[in-house]
Amino acid sequence: MTIRWSRMMYDWYDKQPDHKHDMNRRPIVLDADDIMTAPEIVIQYCNFVGLDPSKLKFNWKPMESDELENIDPEFLRMKDTLHTSDGVRQDKVAARLVLEKEAVKWRQEFGDAEAARLVKWVQAAMPDYDYMWARRLTLLN
Repeated sequence: MTIRWSRMMYDWYDKQPDHKHDMNRRPIVLDADDIMTAPEIVIQYCNFVGLDPSKLKFNWKPMESDELENIDPEFLRMKDTLHTSDGVRQDKVAARLVLEKEAVKWRQEFGDAEAARLVKWVQAAMPDYDYMWARRLTLLN
């Protein structure tokens, strides 16, 4: 429910003297929305860490229904969106989320008390999220 530990690890690593000013050795923060909306970020990340960007796929052919029938239902549930999509789903991007609107859905799904707890947890996590987001990998000019 928090990214405090990720922030603490980032801060610790970033303070190490041999990493401070070397971009190739600084901690890399990836934002899921950037990964889904900006393939260039993923390509840049691959280049930074020595992965082959030619192996990336941003679009693919969805599985046919007869193929889906042959997959164990437990495993299918874990990957059903992947198997039935034809690429990265832009409707899953979090930038479109508004806490107040999510809270309404949470109240309907979980009740007032649980929704209030979720809102409190999200609000408490936002300073760490904003801190990490400001340090995320962006395109080099």
